[in-house]
Parts: sequence; C-alpha cells; structure tokens
Amino acid sequence: TLTERTVGFPLPVAGLAYWARGAARVDAPHAAEMDGAGRVGVLRQDGCEVVYVYADSLARRPAQLRLACHDVELRIVIDRWRAD
Repeated sequence: TLTERTVGFPLPVAGLAYWARGAARVDAPHAAEMDGAGRVGVLRQDGCEVVYVYADSLARRPAQLRLACHDVELRIVIDRWRAD
C-alpha cells in the first residue's frame, strides 16, 4: 500500500527478495536471459524487468540491479552478501 501511494501503482515487493538474489519467484511466470557465465543477466516477471550487474566473472550473486516497473526505475547496490 505504501509503495502504491508513493509511486502510483503497487510495486511487486513480494518479488524483491528473490530478484535481489538473481532468482525469479517460483509462483509466477517469468522469462530470463542468461549471461556468458550462466547467471541471470535479465529477468522479466510481474510486469517488471530486472537487469543484473555482477562484481566480476566469478561472482554468483549480483552486486547491482536495475528494476524497471511501469515508469519507475529503482537501482539497488549490494555492498556485501552474508554467508548462507
């Protein structure tokens, strides 16, 4: 509700936890484009497009992502991942 009041439409926050890790929500259709290292480079789901940037060729988790939904674009930078 808060994101809808702020940006004018419901931002799919349920997907953000998955998208930040470079994964799609399993309960909704999606399309993914892989990069040369076999990681998700672009993910499309819930009317949004997520473009990933990785720190280097060995990184398995993204360092940055650009989320574009409707006319809103969010850029997220991840400084450090906790160990699983």
